Amino acid sequence: MAEGKVARAKKELNISEDAAKRLSYRSRTSHELALYLEDKGFDSELIKSTIEEFKDIGYLDDERFSRDYFRYAAAKGWAKSRAKRELKRKGVSDDVIESAYNDYLEEFGETDDRAALEIAKKMITSDMLDERGRIIEKYKARVARRLFNYGYGTSTIYAAINQALSELNAD
Repeated sequence: MAEGKVARAKKELNISEDAAKRLSYRSRTSHELALYLEDKGFDSELIKSTIEEFKDIGYLDDERFSRDYFRYAAAKGWAKSRAKRELKRKGVSDDVIESAYNDYLEEFGETDDRAALEIAKKMITSDMLDERGRIIEKYKARVARRLFNYGYGTSTIYAAINQALSELNAD
């Protein structure tokens, strides 16, 4: 019986070391860490207890991860819908995502409309305009594709392009 306890203690030490090492590179969600530990061949009960232990001591916190992810996404210029989709893919629950998003909005108040406009204003230059001050179609498509890839919706994209163009022509 003592050998079984020793073996279990070694497995617990190994899983904790592997989990801590994985988290030392960058933050991860509980789901991401669990998948990693499964891939390493650890028992599901041991994974669950390790995840809970890491949550209890503050090494894992999906809500904190999500709030940080919204900041990261905003710095990249992504729409909030893209950030939400990525968090969902990382295994974060809808409730946690919404709570983190509301915290982000409270702290920064940045909307997709304003973020898309800032990106469009950076991309659209006067050499992209024709002699009548309209944006040449291929440049408009380039700006629209970039905003679309960042996760913005069609109405937001074209409103941002039109506003950026209007502000450029006013100068």
